[in-house]
Order: sequence, then structure tokens, then C-alpha cells
Amino acid sequence: MATGVGMSVAEGKQVVEVDGKPFLLETPLKADVALIGARQAGYVGTLEHALTAHNFNPILAMAADVVIAKPQMIVPIGVISPGAVKTPGVIVTHLLERAAS
Repeated sequence: MATGVGMSVAEGKQVVEVDGKPFLLETPLKADVALIGARQAGYVGTLEHALTAHNFNPILAMAADVVIAKPQMIVPIGVISPGAVKTPGVIVTHLLERAAS
């Protein structure tokens, strides 16, 4: 039996059947706003993340209606190699520039 099916954790949740076996259906998380940092951003909002940030920030951006990114630096288009882009610019709605110190 699948985990949680028939237990109290299943109360109020949808159960789907796959290949004759019941499974709990967990709906995806949805956010109104995501505030994410990035190592670099292109002028159009493409983001490159550092270290473990690339594990979570792209997922947070895809789950939100509004994405506000604050990169360490904004660079011209083409500086970030296509393979390094983890969050495409079409997802980013606002790009904040760090104030000069």
C-alpha cells in the first residue's frame, strides 16, 4: 500500500489510481511573491545562481506569480553562458540593482 493511503494524513486529500494502486495526490505549492538572490543577472533577467542557491531559487521562481531578483551584479546580455542560466528572464518580473556604496 502506498504511504499515507487509508491513514489520517489522507483525510481531505485526493486519491488517484495508477496501475490499479491508490496514491495520494499532493498539489504543488504556489506563492504570490518570490524574493530570490543571484550571483549574476543579464539585463533581461536571466539569472545565474551560486552554490546551493541553484537548487532552490529556480523552483521558487517557477512557483510564484511575481519574482523579485536581487543579483550581486547585472551584466550585459551574453556574459552569462547559456549553460549557466538557471532561471530564464521570462520568469523574472522585477530585477533590483544593488546600491553603489
